[in-house]
Amino acid sequence: MADKATRHVPMHGPASAESGSHPLVGLRDEVDRLFHSFFPAAFGRSMFELDPWRPGALRLMSEVMPQVDVKEMPDHYEVDAELPGVEIKDVKVTVDNGMLNIRGEKHGEHSDDSGAVHVSERSFGSFARAFRLPEDADADTADAEFFNGVLKVKVPKQEGKGPKVKDIEIKAH
Repeated sequence: MADKATRHVPMHGPASAESGSHPLVGLRDEVDRLFHSFFPAAFGRSMFELDPWRPGALRLMSEVMPQVDVKEMPDHYEVDAELPGVEIKDVKVTVDNGMLNIRGEKHGEHSDDSGAVHVSERSFGSFARAFRLPEDADADTADAEFFNGVLKVKVPKQEGKGPKVKDIEIKAH
C-alpha cells in the first residue's frame, strides 16, 4: 500500500499546473456529464473516474472505500470487493431500482492501554458503493459470498434481454 504521506493531492482551488491539476479536467468533466446524460453507464463507472489528473482521485482511493473489480462473464456479471478487516455481519448487499448497493462498516480496534499512537494509516468507518446494473442483469437471482475478506457478488444474465437495437428510418424532405 502506498504511503499517504508521499501523495500530494490538491483538495480545493482552481485547476492549475501549480496545484497538480490539468487545465482540461473541467472541460473533460463537462463532456463526461453530457455523454452520461444520453448514455447512462452500466455499473456507474465513468471512463474518467480514476483519472490521475482529477483532484481527489487518489484521495478517494485511500479512504474506507473498498476497491472493486467488475467483470462481465459469458453468463453473469461479477463484482468483487476487497473488505479486509470487515466482518460479514457488518456488510449489506441490496439491489434497488437497478442499482447494486454494497454498504458496510469497518470498526476500529479498541484497546485498554493508553499508549500514544505514533503512526495511524488504517481507515475505519462506514462505506458504500453503488453500481448501475446492465439491462440484461437478473437481480432477482443474484447471490453473494464472503471469503478471506473478499465479497463476491454474482448477478446472472437474463437470456434474450439486453441492449435493444432499433433501426430508425430516415425520412427525406
